[in-house]
Order: sequence, then C-alpha cells, then structure tokens
Amino acid sequence: MELESSCYSIVDSDKFKPEIPYSLEIILQDEKGDRIHGSLRKFIIKHFIENLYELGIYQMNYFVV
Repeated sequence: MELESSCYSIVDSDKFKPEIPYSLEIILQDEKGDRIHGSLRKFIIKHFIENLYELGIYQMNYFVV
C-alpha cells in the first residue's frame, strides 16, 4: 500500500543537538482520502531529515502502523 503523507510540523529539538528534531508530526492519507495522524521519532527521522520539509507532500510505502 502506498500512502500520500504531508509533513506539517517538525517539533521538539534534541537538548544536546538542537539542529536535530526529536519528533516529526505527519498526516497520512490513503487512495480513498481517509486520513490519520502519525509521528516519527528521532531514531527514524535521522535517516530522512535532509529530505523532509515542513508542509511538504511525500509518497510512502513499506512502513508499519
């Protein structure tokens, strides 16, 4: 399944590395338009942070809910 996601908020910086966000809030939307809220934590964000922008729209697949 592929979902379209919108990154709407990058929040809570790491105390010791303020340039690295601690969490990322996203909205996931499927093909039918149904939406759910999700968040990514620091250990996942570090793999994608350079490619994610606030209010950006992305396609995602291969994830666990």
